Amino acid sequence: MEMNNLRLGGRQQSHGLLTVGAAGGIPSSTTHPRSDTGSDGRSEEDLEMLRVGELTRSNSSAGISKLPKEEDLLKPYQVFAVIANRMIGTGIFNAPTAIILQTENVGWSMILWVVGFIATMAGTLMYIEYGLTIPRRNDKPAPRSGGELNYLDHLLPRPKYFASCIFGILFILVGNSAANAISCGINFLAAAGIAAPHVGHVQAIAIAVAWLVCVFHASGRMFGIHLNSLFATLKIAILCMMIILGFMILSNRTEHMHRDPASYANLEAENSFHTFGSGKMNHARGYSLSYLYIIFTYGGFNQANYWIVVPLPRDGKFATDFSVVGEFFKLTLGKHWGDEKALRLMHVFLGISSLGNAIVTTFTAARVKQEIAKRGILPYSMNMAHDVNVLEKISEKLTRNGTETITEANAHTAVSRFQPIPLPALILHGMFTTILILATLGISSPRDSYGLIVGIYSYTIDAIIGASLAFGMICMRVQGSSGWNSMAHSNRWVSLATAIIYFAVNAIPVIMLWIPASKAQLRTNISWEAVPVAGWSLIVAGLVYWLIFYYVVPVFKSGRVLYVEVTPTFRVDSQGNQVQVGERFERRWLVPAREHLAQS
Repeated sequence: MEMNNLRLGGRQQSHGLLTVGAAGGIPSSTTHPRSDTGSDGRSEEDLEMLRVGELTRSNSSAGISKLPKEEDLLKPYQVFAVIANRMIGTGIFNAPTAIILQTENVGWSMILWVVGFIATMAGTLMYIEYGLTIPRRNDKPAPRSGGELNYLDHLLPRPKYFASCIFGILFILVGNSAANAISCGINFLAAAGIAAPHVGHVQAIAIAVAWLVCVFHASGRMFGIHLNSLFATLKIAILCMMIILGFMILSNRTEHMHRDPASYANLEAENSFHTFGSGKMNHARGYSLSYLYIIFTYGGFNQANYWIVVPLPRDGKFATDFSVVGEFFKLTLGKHWGDEKALRLMHVFLGISSLGNAIVTTFTAARVKQEIAKRGILPYSMNMAHDVNVLEKISEKLTRNGTETITEANAHTAVSRFQPIPLPALILHGMFTTILILATLGISSPRDSYGLIVGIYSYTIDAIIGASLAFGMICMRVQGSSGWNSMAHSNRWVSLATAIIYFAVNAIPVIMLWIPASKAQLRTNISWEAVPVAGWSLIVAGLVYWLIFYYVVPVFKSGRVLYVEVTPTFRVDSQGNQVQVGERFERRWLVPAREHLAQS
């Protein structure tokens, strides 16, 4: 788990007991005051983590997570780099093309970007409210990794484990780097001059990229963070370069780069809201699919400005290899270097963007999967929930000189240099990324594979889960008995308004994608029902998993049910705030008490 620097308020350092019992939720915990240091001068949290570490080593059903050293915590720019690298992916370049092909209308395409902006701001406010309110300990917010997993558990504490299974299985299956890995393969081969690569070659490169990124993060926590910051910086520089090039074209004052006169028609009043060609592409489903592309990569809102300088065919007859970003590079660098060199450079940039996005996705998604494992709902959950540092293990064995017991002299050193790396979760992430990549082998076009994976992820994680969280927020704000109005510090009416907006803009595409459309309208070889059918099939898979886990597994456990106990450890920072530094978690199958049976 990527433990956050959690400011919980108060001055007493505490040791809490967090129980995920029969309810499968995360209730408030009790805390007990402790002193700051032990008798030997060691910090209390080091002593506590050594103690629970010894308990963990003697119990295969338990695990431990610990905060890195103070100097290894994420710095402000590194946090910014994680967000920027995640937002600036390949979709930021591919979305404008997909949207204009679906709508064939410049005006409505621009309006969709505005709607996406409003929805993104509403969603941001809603997620901030969730994150700063739950989970709670001692009636105070205690943010932790997991995101939607925590929020859905709060909204649906009953039936037991239902929310964890639905979201957990869904995220494990589609919350990976498959789309960006495939994009890496497409763009690296295109940069090498292979415009129409064999699907097998793309998949091979994609699998190699996915596992290479996992190796990067497994090699060291800070190595992965520094690598992420490097790619974020490169991608920001690329975007800045493209913005400058766009203004150079608009100025019409450079020797080689001039604005195409045909592009002026894009924003003329009589053309902006006129559909290109026959108008057959202008349909509700196309607009809904376009919106899914927007919410998937909304960090590229300003990329809609491509349409200002790129001429679009008024007859609606787009070339098969038409790309808005490709036309942009032709009109800028292509005027000086030639189209072929400009397009190759574009693919290099897209490959870098894809690789950077795969790096940050692996970093964040592995930690969410670690949190899912801590819920105890997966086979061998405790094994997958562990932090494992391979380099540290090797160093530790050398320090022990062949002995099996950590000595008092080196115990504190082992704790102080600990860098939490969710290696089992990284392996799980790599495995399902590979499975999803291989599942697209039957699709002849790698670009169709990329679009399908993006569509499924956006439909499920962004739209369905987003609408569910928004609906839950509406219910809690409307029902005064929920207690949310007293727990959350944000304005009730602003919160309600943002939730309603976010629910509406996500629920509409969930419904509209069931409208039939021809492959000609979709401009792809993928059937119209592929995305909604696959999306809801994954939801049903999570439901079936929960039914088996909740009803079938206890039969083979002689009636025992799952209990997960999490024991967090805190320290007090220089400002007197409680900061979580680690936790011990244990998974047990026990015969439920009578009162727990009555609550079921």
